[in-house]
Amino acid sequence: PHGAGAIFEISMSAVSRSSGLIQTASNGLTTQAGTFLSFRNDTSTLNFIFLSSSISGSRISGSNEIQIIWQCGEIYYERYNYLKNRSFIRLYPFIQNMNFLYKAADLIISRAGAGTISELAIVGKPCILIPSPNVADNHQFYNANYLKEIGAAEVFNEGDPFSEIELIIKNILESKQKQFNMHRALLKMAKPKATDIIVDEIYKLIRLHD
Repeated sequence: PHGAGAIFEISMSAVSRSSGLIQTASNGLTTQAGTFLSFRNDTSTLNFIFLSSSISGSRISGSNEIQIIWQCGEIYYERYNYLKNRSFIRLYPFIQNMNFLYKAADLIISRAGAGTISELAIVGKPCILIPSPNVADNHQFYNANYLKEIGAAEVFNEGDPFSEIELIIKNILESKQKQFNMHRALLKMAKPKATDIIVDEIYKLIRLHD
């Protein structure tokens, strides 16, 4: 394998504690989310959320200042099960209660599918998108880069040097202004009432043909 699927290393050299991340609720895990995820409820700890099997490898390192919550997918769970021995990692094949996961997040690293992006927009947490190249018409590439253009996300492409994602993480964590800009841009594109709007439009069409 190559790119983000080969080795992803997080070291404290990529992380600065000089600024806190934007939170839509409170810093650190809430008690409920912390209990569900079996993690520390500690405002001095950064919680990195991985929502992709693309972020993997044999050299994932952390410290008391990082916790990694990783939803890797059912088919990859056994492959990366050995990482569960590391105290700062919580590995899950799938998480039903995504509200807890998003509540816990300080930084989200994810693929760039439409459904995921719609959720990230509602959540408004700083995020790094790794578009999958194995999708129809390369649509995740265009999704991710649109969010980058409007300042809502950063993008790391498979095949890019791993030093680049460390620099991206560092740049996000060291700039409160960047965090706020990403937060604001995400919320601006959010459609929290999308279901109601769609249903209303359907009813309009039904009444039109009555």
